[in-house]
Amino acid sequence: LQGEVAYSHLQASSELGYRLMTSYALYAEALRLLASRARWLDLGAGAGVAERPDDGLARFKSGWATGTRVAYFCGRILDPGRYAAISGGREPAADRYFPLYRAGELAPRVSSR
Repeated sequence: LQGEVAYSHLQASSELGYRLMTSYALYAEALRLLASRARWLDLGAGAGVAERPDDGLARFKSGWATGTRVAYFCGRILDPGRYAAISGGREPAADRYFPLYRAGELAPRVSSR
């Protein structure tokens, strides 16, 4: 909670929690608890920078939303030499994932069960 805004940073669950859709109950309770303390709830966004119709996280969050805003988390390269080193020398481009060194990190995991 910062000023009139409550920020939802991260929420995760077990496989059972996802099957039971516990995220809905947790968000509903958070809204109830924060109603008298916050004017806005920032749920964040889906993964990546491009809108995708198949993005379940973005779809879930949009179901709670009364509006949307564009927001960028930093989005700047403050140390170009270090960025190039950890990005394998690839140059940043508007049509690619940012930051490049995190690209592919959120790929679906294959369960070994």
